[in-house]
Amino acid sequence: MNDTTAGGTLRLVSKGPVGRVVIDRQENRNAFTLDMWQRFPRLIQTLNDDSEVRAIIIEAGIGQPFSSGADISEFSTVRSTPEQAANYDAITEAAYQSLRDSPKPIIAKVRGYCLGGGFGLALACDIRIASPDARFAIPAARLGIGYPMAWVADLLRAVPPQTAKEILFTARPISAAEALRLGIVSQVAEGIDSVATSLAGQIAQNAPLSLRAAKRIIDGLSNPLGATDRDALDAFAADCISSADFAEGRQAFLEKRTPQFEGA
Repeated sequence: MNDTTAGGTLRLVSKGPVGRVVIDRQENRNAFTLDMWQRFPRLIQTLNDDSEVRAIIIEAGIGQPFSSGADISEFSTVRSTPEQAANYDAITEAAYQSLRDSPKPIIAKVRGYCLGGGFGLALACDIRIASPDARFAIPAARLGIGYPMAWVADLLRAVPPQTAKEILFTARPISAAEALRLGIVSQVAEGIDSVATSLAGQIAQNAPLSLRAAKRIIDGLSNPLGATDRDALDAFAADCISSADFAEGRQAFLEKRTPQFEGA
């Protein structure tokens, strides 16, 4: 898979082991339309199904802000009644869930505005890195919108409850430096393009089953929604022990060479 255009607003790009979903609606600051939310899970599934892809980056087009959130200009037609709002939330939640469910590590590369639904999208990723000009905010309280429980759960994985309340109560902007201090992002970098590519490449060198196990176990243990099935989480780690990749990793270590992982 090379460069695939989906409606001109979301693109898939893969190069070797790193796949990318590129948000490309520059004229609207990468605000997500309902159609974009609907198509997003299919793009993630395409990368999940590509055995060559070992890590995923979610990013904006060159020089563009990450996302200003949902396209509010659509709300009068797609989110004006309780029934429409419930349907809209279910569609956006499916987009977020596709990131959580992916067995592959996902990095959000955030430049410029990362607001509302765009912030939610980044929070559903495994790792977030930001450029110094990144700005985060959830302006839901200014629009009379209540964030669903699953979205708030993603925020609670990144910050403590008191901080999450301040972010939602005030709807204030958060700078990249403050996002780093709060734990919303793992690093702030001037050369964010090369940093993201290097990080994804480093991750992609490792055993896919080990990456999946780490993601599932960490997410399970940090899940604020209900009980954790510890046996199910342990099974992910057990799968690694019986895998060919474990044997390959052990042999490569003894032979002092780079392992060639196959994800099995």
